Amino acid sequence: MTPISDNVPRPADGLYAVVLAAGASTRFGSAKQLVRVAGRPLLHIAVTRAAEVTGNALIVVLGSGAVQLAPLLKHSPGSVVVNQDWREGIASSIRAGVARLPAACHAAMLLLADQAAVTADDLRRLAGSWRKQPQHIATAVPVAPRPSFRAAPSAR
Repeated sequence: MTPISDNVPRPADGLYAVVLAAGASTRFGSAKQLVRVAGRPLLHIAVTRAAEVTGNALIVVLGSGAVQLAPLLKHSPGSVVVNQDWREGIASSIRAGVARLPAACHAAMLLLADQAAVTADDLRRLAGSWRKQPQHIATAVPVAPRPSFRAAPSAR
């Protein structure tokens, strides 16, 4: 992945995606990020779907297995940050990703790399919900068969 710079195209609204992929998948028994779905690693699927919504305004947070995972992203948009504190849990990965967001960022969409059922359309609906009310936090609310999206006031 290439570093984020001011000459890289991104949505004008300042929406960035942060893909969280730092966990060791200890309960799963192997790196979930490498599990293949339809012939592609989950990590690649998540990054591709995020990029469909945010373009190059994308950060991938790696941790456990970063040496093994980073080569999968060499042709992907955005940038990679390695969370050295990944053993502390997901909060440390969120901190690592948010710390890399540039001043041009107005909102961050947090995604988990192991959520294969989340489609680019789901992400577009989530982004669209935020765009309608950017002063609010947009969240997916699980409702069968597809998640619905709503905006809630942010605590700024």
